[in-house]
Amino acid sequence: MRFKRHLEFEYGFKNLEVISLISLIFLILLFFTCILNFAAEPGVRLDLGRNFSGKALSRGDVQISLPDNKSIFVNDRFVSSEDFSEMLKFAAMHKQSVLLKVSRSVSLEHIISIMNKCRNLGVSQVNIVTEK
Repeated sequence: MRFKRHLEFEYGFKNLEVISLISLIFLILLFFTCILNFAAEPGVRLDLGRNFSGKALSRGDVQISLPDNKSIFVNDRFVSSEDFSEMLKFAAMHKQSVLLKVSRSVSLEHIISIMNKCRNLGVSQVNIVTEK
């Protein structure tokens, strides 16, 4: 019985080298993996505090970012204090939770005043985001 020594494709793949194709696919896979790992999260830059004992929460419905003591961003858009109250009333009506992203430079009094405003306007769940 005679066996073929070289495996050849019988149809249109005679000139295509399979090893080069496989290495090219792995390079493309590696490229997209690196791109996805190094992609920055869009939004307001914050220096978040650290958390050692909390649980990870899913993304809330309304995200409030406090980069300093003066500005408030809701879902990555700057809002005035009047618009902020209206957005909180809307979130309370639709029973949405609030994620509070606070920079380390923000004073504790300002954080508590924002949380009190959320509670007074009817928001039932206010969560603080930290780095893990």
